[in-house]
Amino acid sequence: MGFPYLSLRFLPSKHSLIHIGARIIVKNVGNFRVKPPGLFRGRGEHPKMGKLKKRIRPSDITINIGKDAPIPECPIPGQRWKEIRHDNTVTWLAFWNDPINPKEFKYVFLEARSSLKGQSDKEIYEKARLLKDYIQGIRAAYTKDFASNDVTKRQIVVATYLIDKLALRAGNEKVWECGGDDLFDELDTSKLNARLKELMPGVTAKVFHAYNASINLDEMGILDGLKTDLALEKKGKPPLKGADGKPRKNLNPEA
Repeated sequence: MGFPYLSLRFLPSKHSLIHIGARIIVKNVGNFRVKPPGLFRGRGEHPKMGKLKKRIRPSDITINIGKDAPIPECPIPGQRWKEIRHDNTVTWLAFWNDPINPKEFKYVFLEARSSLKGQSDKEIYEKARLLKDYIQGIRAAYTKDFASNDVTKRQIVVATYLIDKLALRAGNEKVWECGGDDLFDELDTSKLNARLKELMPGVTAKVFHAYNASINLDEMGILDGLKTDLALEKKGKPPLKGADGKPRKNLNPEA
């Protein structure tokens, strides 16, 4: 059994939480539950399978609220929160150290449809829109540096290539600590992001994801339209109207 769930409510200030009783009332908050203690399973043949997940107590949890918001009441008598912050530059509402991997953190965020989360996503897509003007130069730069004598630079450009072409997620070492050598032993996300920002202000791995996903989706939309037009043409019917509302150019099936 875990300790009583936190009763949280999102208030008008940017990051505001209040305690409102014994039951949970949640508005615009995503993953708000703290898992109870137990044996860790993990995915697949996880090297830490079977380790005991210790109980997370209020004294392990840092909370981020608005300056004028009342501090949430601690659900366990005699205990107190680890820390109360008023940081409106981040989107997390609370965090604690992962009991299995103490160097990692568990966060409480706003839910995906909240206005603040939507604003953050919008900013990523706006940067992705700008990336189209830089992408050819970025690709030329990292291709040129494949042959660099600087090991760190080579690792940075290979990582950039993998992020660009394979949409891999950029992150530091997480739960998989199975021994062996790191593939990118001279690299971490801070070095990678610093290099990316040299190529374009504000660009991150997430911006690459948004850019390439948008390009792929756009190409799929065009392909679907052409398939529809082809099917109509084979039936002797005119093609559909384009995005501008005008009839598309009548193409024969061979075209």
